[in-house]
Amino acid sequence: MIGGKPVCDDSWGMEDANVVCKELGYFRANQFTRESYYGPIDTEYRMDNVKCDGDEIRLLDCLHADQDDCGPGEAAGVICDTRDYSLILNSTCFELDVSYQYGTSIDQDSSISSAEDCQQH
Repeated sequence: MIGGKPVCDDSWGMEDANVVCKELGYFRANQFTRESYYGPIDTEYRMDNVKCDGDEIRLLDCLHADQDDCGPGEAAGVICDTRDYSLILNSTCFELDVSYQYGTSIDQDSSISSAEDCQQH
């Protein structure tokens, strides 16, 4: 919601969701939602065709249309990643956006100097 009004899901994607989550104080989004995932809403939308680059501080800083062509089932939404990244990013055996296999054993001996080394042990 922007000023109490919903955002239309036309062109809504991950870059837009990341800006929203960062604006709310989280590190990034886990997922973006469309089609009024959280339920039908009032059709007086604040923004449509939102296009964020990802560098914006606020969703209102993203390119968008003030006029909309959206119905009650077209609200955009986000699911933010609420983990404490200050703890995760300070670990020597973690790197953002790297896939880790569950159950893989990691031997954290003194020869590990990077996240890539962790993945190879």
